Amino acid sequence: MTSQLDLSRPQPLLPLRSDFKVTFYDRARLDRYRDAVLQVLERTGVRFASPKALAILEEHGARVDRASAVVRFAPELVARALASAPRTFWLGSRGRGPRPRPGSRRHLQHDQRLRHRGRRLAQRRPPATDQGGP
Repeated sequence: MTSQLDLSRPQPLLPLRSDFKVTFYDRARLDRYRDAVLQVLERTGVRFASPKALAILEEHGARVDRASAVVRFAPELVARALASAPRTFWLGSRGRGPRPRPGSRRHLQHDQRLRHRGRRLAQRRPPATDQGGP
């Protein structure tokens, strides 16, 4: 029996599917959490250190206080942003350099570049412009 997979290149990870459904919170509690988060985003806001981020957020309808660098988000703006976000995305190498290993630390910087911290020093890679994978 021969495999139909092309094992010469890394394969995408797919989400595991199950017939079992596990829920940790009921709908009412999740709704309360969502409402609380939206209230914090609208009333308290989030501080951004990047003037570029402040300009982009202001351009898209967020209320920006430049003196304090705090951005406040209307619930409708958050809903629009979430609705326009892709459901899945690739996080990691796009064929250049090492791929992040399972268990390593990964996070996005404010300038949207992936910083990979493994056993070596952190490496910066430019952001991808497409929605596809490697």
